[in-house]
Amino acid sequence: DRVMLAMSNCPQYFELMFAVWHAGLALVPVNAKLHPREIAWIAQDSSAKACFCTADLIEPIAALASDMSTVARFICVGDSEYEKLLEEPKTCSPADRDDLAWIFYTSGTTGRPKGAMLSHLNLQLMSWSYMCDFDQLTPQDAMLHLAPQSHASGLLALPHIAKASHQILPPSGGFDPGELVSLVRTNENLTFFLAPTMLRRVVEHGGMANAPVANVRTVIGGAAPFTARDVRAALDTFGLRFTNGYGQGECPCTISMMPKHLYRGTLTDEALTSVGYARTGVEISIIDDDGRTLPTGDIGEIAVRSDIVMRGYLNRPDATRETIVDGWLRT
Repeated sequence: DRVMLAMSNCPQYFELMFAVWHAGLALVPVNAKLHPREIAWIAQDSSAKACFCTADLIEPIAALASDMSTVARFICVGDSEYEKLLEEPKTCSPADRDDLAWIFYTSGTTGRPKGAMLSHLNLQLMSWSYMCDFDQLTPQDAMLHLAPQSHASGLLALPHIAKASHQILPPSGGFDPGELVSLVRTNENLTFFLAPTMLRRVVEHGGMANAPVANVRTVIGGAAPFTARDVRAALDTFGLRFTNGYGQGECPCTISMMPKHLYRGTLTDEALTSVGYARTGVEISIIDDDGRTLPTGDIGEIAVRSDIVMRGYLNRPDATRETIVDGWLRT
C-alpha cells in the first residue's frame, strides 16, 4: 500500500518515512507547494490509502476527499490522532531490496506528472554513491534542509541518517539568507543544497562574508544550470566547499558531479559550468536519436545506465518503454 505525505518541512517527515518503511509500505511524497487539486490527482494516480498532512494543508486537501476515493484516512501531523498512532503497537514487515519504497512524481512539464518508482535498492545505492563521491559522513556532520523534504533534500538525508548525521530544519521552514548565516554561525560540519537562485540570494545578502564558513562542509549545487559567474560567486563565498551535481528523479540525485577539488586554480568558463563526470555506480553515454553513442564533442542526449535508475513509471508502461531502452535511461 502507498502512504502519501502532503507536508511542509518538519521533523515528523523523517519519522513518517521510516515508519512507512518499517510497516512494509511505500511513500508518496508530494511538493507542499502544489495546488490541492494536483495533490488530489497524485493521490488517486498512486492509489494512496492514507494521507498525512501538516496543519497548513490538511483542510484544503481533505476538502477534496471525494476526488481521492482510494484514501481511507487523512491525518494531521501533530494532532491527537497522530499522537495516538505513535502509542499503538508497531508491526514490522521486512522489505525486500526490490520492493517499492518511494514514488517520486516528476514536475509534469509535458502533461501530467509521472510517478518514478524507486525501490529500496535504488535508495540504498544512491546513499552509497553519495558516501563514495561527496563525504565520509560521521555523527559530527549535519544536513541542513533548506529545500522541500519531498524532493532532493529528503532523498539526500538518507546517507546522512545512515551515518547518524544530524538533521537540521530551519525555524522558517525553508530558505532565508539571513537565517542561513545564523545557522552557519551556530552549527558545524554543515551540508546543504542550493539552487542557483538561492545562491544568488545568499551572495546578495552579504552576511556570509563575515560568517565562519569553516563550519560549512559541503554546498551541493543543483536543480538548474549554474553560470560561470554563479560558480565564481560560490567559490568566493564558500571556498572549495562547493560541488555542482546533475541528476533527476528517475536516477535520484545521482548522475554526475563536479568534485570540490577540481575547482582549484584558474578555470575556463566551460570548466566552471561543468557538472563533472559520472557518479560512482553510474555509466553515462551521449547518444543520437537512434541510441548510437556519439563521438566526443558531439551534442546528443544523455543516457544513463545504473542500478540506481528507477524501476519504471507507475501505471505507465508505454512511457517506461520509451524512457528505459535496452537498459539505458533516456534523460
